[in-house]
Amino acid sequence: MLIEKLITADTINFEILKEVMDDLNCKTIPELINKLKNLDIVEFVEVDKCVNFELTEKQKEILKNMWNHNISIVLLGKGSGKSTMCCILARYAIFKLLFEDKENLPHNRIDVVLVGSSGSMVSSTLKRELAEQMKKSRIFNMFKDWWTIKRDTIEFFDGMITIHSLNSITSSIEGKNIYTAILDEVSDPQFKQAYEMFQQILTSAFSRFDNPRIMAITWCRWINGANLMADVGWRLYQEYKDKEGVYTIKASHKEVRGKNPKDYIENPDDPWKIKMYDLIPIIDDRYVVPVEKFEFVKQTPLLSVNVYEEDGYTKFTVKILEQNLPKYIFTHIDTSLKKDSTVIALYYDDVIEVHRITPAKNTQISYESLDEAVKQLSKISKVISFDSFNSAYFVEKYNGVRHTFSPKEQFQALEHFLSKLPKIKFLLNETKERLIYEFSHISIDRGRQRWRYTGSGSSDIADSVIYCVFNSAPYEAVLSRKNKKNTKKPFGFHLRLF
Repeated sequence: MLIEKLITADTINFEILKEVMDDLNCKTIPELINKLKNLDIVEFVEVDKCVNFELTEKQKEILKNMWNHNISIVLLGKGSGKSTMCCILARYAIFKLLFEDKENLPHNRIDVVLVGSSGSMVSSTLKRELAEQMKKSRIFNMFKDWWTIKRDTIEFFDGMITIHSLNSITSSIEGKNIYTAILDEVSDPQFKQAYEMFQQILTSAFSRFDNPRIMAITWCRWINGANLMADVGWRLYQEYKDKEGVYTIKASHKEVRGKNPKDYIENPDDPWKIKMYDLIPIIDDRYVVPVEKFEFVKQTPLLSVNVYEEDGYTKFTVKILEQNLPKYIFTHIDTSLKKDSTVIALYYDDVIEVHRITPAKNTQISYESLDEAVKQLSKISKVISFDSFNSAYFVEKYNGVRHTFSPKEQFQALEHFLSKLPKIKFLLNETKERLIYEFSHISIDRGRQRWRYTGSGSSDIADSVIYCVFNSAPYEAVLSRKNKKNTKKPFGFHLRLF
């Protein structure tokens, strides 16, 4: 066992060793090693005596379950002791390795990683807390000179085992043999690619060890009250809560600590306090697109799109079906780049019609097909616009509009779309499911007047829908007069029978 390497007259801190042996009622070193070997994580904390507060029963339950499962997703209210528990788990992982034989370890170098959202967050919580626990730890100070605190690591046995403090912005897990990983505050908006990092670490750890521990621990933000799945912690919890062998928990501050903090008690009606401490989602309609109000109708479309594969390209033809076309048709085309889809969205008579052309495997959209489609659509559109990619040619050739997609313009376009939404009907076709998904993953920041897409893949359909409606903004006055004219009561009389 690795711990046996530490037991020499020169390395033993006899004062601490005696305290621990007395607490465990041990008379000999072999007896001590055997008792230490069988300590569970709660007993480890009690013997170690380095945590500044006494763990609650719920915290003990959570720690035991997190260590007894290979994967854990833990959502806890603000102030539940998450950072302290993260550091306990990291130290316990090292502690358990002490009782392994070096020749039985699958790798010569083993890594434990603590990952935070940013360098400052890691420094102020994980590294500082972990360093303090190490300095106060009786177990880790029974022996001298077998671990060293460095700037971003704590190294054991000259680096054979290392605890790394990583952050999501600048750190990489490449080349590391991860035995235990703890991702703290995965819901923090600053935690770049938190979901992808969790999956990457999961794959890396299970490819190297039979029994690794991968943990995500957080309190949920529910970014601006928008779609819950935009919150990484909540998304992981929903994906893993029914999987066998995975520990998941969602608990409020009061459930974990036994009582609410002072500022919660003094501000019982403050929704922010509820959000922080109780983990209850706060949904505010001002920050979301109300997809539940989308109305889909069946009617003859203006366009028919035929897609086929030829000469290594995905080609398509656009046919205009209607002869008596609306006078005001507003079109937006999201052009494709290599493997991307092309999206055509039309807005006319309060109807939105969407067509999505997705390239076949190992092909890309034919530029010639796109050119011919734009040529046809420019003839019937009052305004035809494009995104900022791969569209300069079409803008110049067909007198189109090239939108900047700046945050300010995006916000203006979305506001115009939302103002028209009560009257809008969506043409029902195969794009419905994706259209709803993209709009339900839009989070609106009204304070900074911008919005962002938080779903997977691109938001090409949502962008195209928003901008085809936005193209109608300069024509609001004439469209308003047209609608009033169409809603006038026809001349005639009513016959009333008595």
